[in-house]
Amino acid sequence: MPREEWRGPEPALPSFALHCAVGVLRLAFLLWPLCWGEDSPAQEKSEASATFSQVKRISEWTTFFQNTERSQSLLNPANRVRSVPRFLLQSYLKEDFRWIINESTQVVVRPFFLIERKEFEQGPFATSMSETFIKDRTQFSTTDAYWEQKWNEKFITTLGIQKYQWGPGELNSPSNPFFHFNSQSQSFFNLVKGRFLFRAAQSLSDAKSSVNILVEPISYDLEYWIADKAFQPVELVKWDWQFSNPSNYFSLIMGQMEDHISFGGGYCNFSPWEGWSLYLDSRIAKGNRAYYPLGDGTNGLHMKEDSDRANNIETLSLLGIRLETENWDARMEYLYNSLGLNKDQQDLAVLSASPSNSFATENMRRLGASGREVLGRHYVYASLRIPQVRLGWGKKEKNLAFRYLHSLQDQSGSAQGAVDGPLTANWVWNVQLQLSRGPLDSELKNFENSSIVFGVTGFW
Repeated sequence: MPREEWRGPEPALPSFALHCAVGVLRLAFLLWPLCWGEDSPAQEKSEASATFSQVKRISEWTTFFQNTERSQSLLNPANRVRSVPRFLLQSYLKEDFRWIINESTQVVVRPFFLIERKEFEQGPFATSMSETFIKDRTQFSTTDAYWEQKWNEKFITTLGIQKYQWGPGELNSPSNPFFHFNSQSQSFFNLVKGRFLFRAAQSLSDAKSSVNILVEPISYDLEYWIADKAFQPVELVKWDWQFSNPSNYFSLIMGQMEDHISFGGGYCNFSPWEGWSLYLDSRIAKGNRAYYPLGDGTNGLHMKEDSDRANNIETLSLLGIRLETENWDARMEYLYNSLGLNKDQQDLAVLSASPSNSFATENMRRLGASGREVLGRHYVYASLRIPQVRLGWGKKEKNLAFRYLHSLQDQSGSAQGAVDGPLTANWVWNVQLQLSRGPLDSELKNFENSSIVFGVTGFW
């Protein structure tokens, strides 16, 4: 299950207004020559831009049931800290509205309504002394809501909530500062919310490259990914290039992340033979605002920023290889995180969040959202997809998927298996199994030993 993160305080209104004002002026200066340098909208008017309007709609209804076995975690005694649910029932209806105003303008809105019931136990592990609690919640929100404008054949802008992601990797995209690592990102039932972004895309004259300017001025309806900190705007410039073989491409990115940390990076993909791909996705940043387990006098360990590392140069890099055939798709990736804790620091961080520590509650919050994509330094990841397989039951073809993430630092791992297939022309069923391994309270074993999920999704 995705972790429940603490939501930091909202930024003060004067600061927010200042950021918006500066952002608007900066974008106006940057985009003016792109918009009007060659062809203005007035020059592009033709019969092809005649006004028409239509609305397209797709509905999706998903319901799933999950059963989880919690671990005997020292950080979650009697399940009173994390309240890991034994049973979870969730159902959500998602609509996809696309209002095509004309050939140059469209508005996309994808709202959803979610209902959920959790049942969890608190008390001694696997005994009759445990108490059972039930927690219900509902949510109405949106995953996407943006306006897209095509000003001419080469210049497009979008504004609003959108899921703009990139990179050839599957585990993570280090060069993308807007979307962060989520162990459930490949789950069939993962509901991803977009970010509030302004994006301007300019295709260059050779048609093989483009320049994108992206700004995230506000946080929208999302919990900030670093505990006890307020949202700060993120902005970047991205240059993309594609070779004559569309499997060969690269991108260069530079910009500013939270806490005014400047970074540079990019990604590339190279296909030496048909079906084979070698790829790299990386970023380098100057600055470090992550939390470390540090001594705090006689009060014990405290998860806080380390001033000695404040100006360090840090890198997050993913290296991968992929093989695609007609019958299967396999890949293997290695992730290096210089910002991660080493083995001794990781042990101290876990100790700092134990109930006996003076700052246990705050440390637990900061351990779960420490300002790192992943807690440790070295990881390997493998995945295999086999589509349209005829298994031993039923006449319809199924799709199989297997994924495994392993920490080379604490030797913990998480394995996932999934199978899905059609029920009818509009309905799909899915079953997922997740197993965790490793020492007690290691990173990937965490608070759960295993879980199994049964679900259905309908489209119309």
